[in-house]
Amino acid sequence: MEKILKNESGILYKRLYRIYFRELIHRWLKTLLIIGFTSIPLFLILDWFIVPKVYFPEFALYRGIVAAFLLGQLVVVHYTLPSKYSFLHGYVAAALIGAMISAMTEKLGGFNSGYYVGLNLLILATNVMIPWRVADSFLNGLIIVMLYVGVNLYFPHEYEVSNFINNVFFLATSVIITMSISFVKGKLTRQEFESRIEAEVTRDALWGEMEIAKKIQTALLPRKSRIGNYEIASLMIPAEKVGGDYFDILESPQGKHWLGIGDVSGHGVESGLIMMMAQTSIATAIASDKDCEPSSILESVNGVIMENISRLKADRYMTLSLLHLQDTCLVTAGRHQDIFIYRAKTRHMDQIPVKGTWIGVLENIRLSNPDLRIPVGENDVIFLFTDGLTEAFNERKEMFGIPRLARLFQKYARLPVEEIAVNVYNTIKTYQREQSDDITIAVLRNTGRIPQ
Repeated sequence: MEKILKNESGILYKRLYRIYFRELIHRWLKTLLIIGFTSIPLFLILDWFIVPKVYFPEFALYRGIVAAFLLGQLVVVHYTLPSKYSFLHGYVAAALIGAMISAMTEKLGGFNSGYYVGLNLLILATNVMIPWRVADSFLNGLIIVMLYVGVNLYFPHEYEVSNFINNVFFLATSVIITMSISFVKGKLTRQEFESRIEAEVTRDALWGEMEIAKKIQTALLPRKSRIGNYEIASLMIPAEKVGGDYFDILESPQGKHWLGIGDVSGHGVESGLIMMMAQTSIATAIASDKDCEPSSILESVNGVIMENISRLKADRYMTLSLLHLQDTCLVTAGRHQDIFIYRAKTRHMDQIPVKGTWIGVLENIRLSNPDLRIPVGENDVIFLFTDGLTEAFNERKEMFGIPRLARLFQKYARLPVEEIAVNVYNTIKTYQREQSDDITIAVLRNTGRIPQ
């Protein structure tokens, strides 16, 4: 079975390489034909100075016909797909130009004419630019040399044998040189193809691991729709495969209800890793401390995150607010986004500024991280978010901003919590052309009672 798999893998590799090789030849043919049909007429300038004026109109006609044919070839190559016959365009173009130059040498004295050097340029140009096989370089060069010799023997002129030997020798040398170049290019082409395959395999493996990391991260997200007497709806949409936003709902062994929301600077794998460290640290601290307040938990988490960031040699910090959900109030500490609360009785929205400091910046945050007590009435709605909402930009580079988000929340605050979260997110999604940061939304409604 293993042998069969290896054989199938080898067959697939050969097929992929053939496809890659044909596409490469096809692309370089376009470049060669563009150079050909533009440069051939330009050589009329040289003809004007070195060719007898009696031949100039005839040479101009030759060049015009060949240039037009190469342009036609370019159109055909451009509008056709690469195939196993694509390389034949190189043979046709080289033979046509070779025949033209050979006819010109015949007019200028046959083997005695130095005009044959144009054939050296042709051999080098076609065989160096088209990444074909050594055999193709040899055959193409042989065709050009045979055209030169055949035309000048068919229309004989008196010539010095030494000139004949010299010209053919230099043409043959050009063929040998281009064969050597084709050999080296062939090896490099195959190595480049292998490198691309390895890169694609590595990329696919990496994205596979990223998908696993994303599944792990999303699997750790809370699925609760209620904790205590609070209804909860939440959304988390990473900007990349792995996000740096933190959101969790926790219940301690003593029956206390907690909610955490935050954002690690940046986004991506490193931010996601620090976020999961924070999530684990907060859960551990809540589970182990019977009479903890938000500020003391954050102090413990800060020490862990500071140590881990130092070990990672990462330039990161974390905004974080930790909320202890009580029946008639919230007790919160930390510094993240302001907290929006829609007051059901007055139909007014309060924007509660948070006080505290970031996580992972200072070693001692005890004095700069006070606990804040916020009253919450029955049917009051709490809106928590990360800066992926407020820092969303539209096509005119205008930021969505805190005031606009506050008005948006107040507009939907009387809806069920799930609809509030979805409507806010859809508005942001429409506003921004492309999501550039992680987005997290949490909406809580205090129902005033715990369902039986």
